Amino acid sequence: MWAYTNEESDYLSFFGDPPARPFLVTRPGRPVSGRSFRFSQLLPDWLTAWLSREAEVQELYGLEPRMLADLGINRGDFPAILAGTYARDPTPPAPRGELASRALAMPADANPSGVVFGGWVMALMDAAGAMTATRAADGRVVTVSVSNITFLQPLRVGDSVCCYADVARAGKTSLTLGVEVWVLREGRGERTKVTHAEFTFVAVDDAGKPRTLPRRTEPGRFSRVPVAA
Repeated sequence: MWAYTNEESDYLSFFGDPPARPFLVTRPGRPVSGRSFRFSQLLPDWLTAWLSREAEVQELYGLEPRMLADLGINRGDFPAILAGTYARDPTPPAPRGELASRALAMPADANPSGVVFGGWVMALMDAAGAMTATRAADGRVVTVSVSNITFLQPLRVGDSVCCYADVARAGKTSLTLGVEVWVLREGRGERTKVTHAEFTFVAVDDAGKPRTLPRRTEPGRFSRVPVAA
């Protein structure tokens, strides 16, 4: 039968589950009777407050850029958020990038419950991203990866499905686009964001070999110059 040593029992009394339950602290050879302590009670109030604040800061700074965009905040807002003086912009969220495609969700694209298949949505996003990337790369592109795809809300039969795409990053031969899907429920009302992801495309020549992208002139834009093979 497993038995804890005095030292292990002492450790578990501080960090055992559930931590919120009051417990009696005992030390080898030094029993403490008649009082119960929580771990936080053993720390000064200023240290407890500092640890709590540090945890909040770490969690805030650990958010990914696209998650920050979904929340409608940026890193410049962090000091005000931590100070409790942040006020959210009342302007409703809007799609990022340009409208790349629009489609109507049909019964053939959905399951018996009327919810559109995720694979159909991904194919729509891939096609929308490819059209934007083809224009930005001034030629043929191929999809090489999809990342950070998140389905926020279901799409249903009858929704007007709009894909927006913008160039997030560009390398020597590759482009990464942020692709968002917004819908109008049954073709009317307010736009609702339902999905987003990042698609990476590589520019290729007629032989299918990677080629150099046109020279970039400004964020999200590329010059119309001959492409080197």
